[in-house]
Amino acid sequence: MAERAGNHIHHSYDVELSRLEAILAEMGGRCEQQIELALRALETRDDETARRVVAADQNVDRLEREAEELVVRLFALRQPVAVDLRTVLGALKVANGYERIGDNIKHIAKRTLELNAAASVAAMAEVVELGRAVQAALHAANNAAARRDADAAIRVWESDAGIDEQYLRASNAISACSEADPRQGGACLHLHFVAKALERIGDHATNLSEVVAFQVLGRRLPEDRPKVG
Repeated sequence: MAERAGNHIHHSYDVELSRLEAILAEMGGRCEQQIELALRALETRDDETARRVVAADQNVDRLEREAEELVVRLFALRQPVAVDLRTVLGALKVANGYERIGDNIKHIAKRTLELNAAASVAAMAEVVELGRAVQAALHAANNAAARRDADAAIRVWESDAGIDEQYLRASNAISACSEADPRQGGACLHLHFVAKALERIGDHATNLSEVVAFQVLGRRLPEDRPKVG
């Protein structure tokens, strides 16, 4: 009877771990979908899509709460150790990272609504280019997490310097536009905040990759990751 009970507990534990992984995968997928829509709204000046992005952020928030509740349950009832402990601890950080990514995407959509009410800013192309690089980094981080691929996670970690470089180019382009036409100062300020939010999403994608590497390898990556500026 004890053996049957033990098997049941083990099975329930596996089910809960699988559910936690599924929640995180859904959060990552939703963030990817939302950043694609946010960039499309920004590039095409689409108010309706921007509003959809703002409204959709509540779904990521809901999933984060589910993940947190499940992590608390796993610690309270299962007391994970070794690899499982790293998995559960990492899941809490990943869920929080996705929630922050979602917040930044919502922020981009809100700024897009302000930008759409003003004349187009020439530096938009550089900001969209930055956004595509950040989108690619998030996609790569999600894939590394899904495959438990430490090497892929490290490549995302190493790519952060490239995103920093693109952020600097976008910031310089925005400053040049503002200086060339002071009447666009307000729009340029909104666009600057969009670029900053994208840079932060890139940082969060890098942080996610650090967590994946820790979960798989059992060690942290160096604190002095490649940076620019």
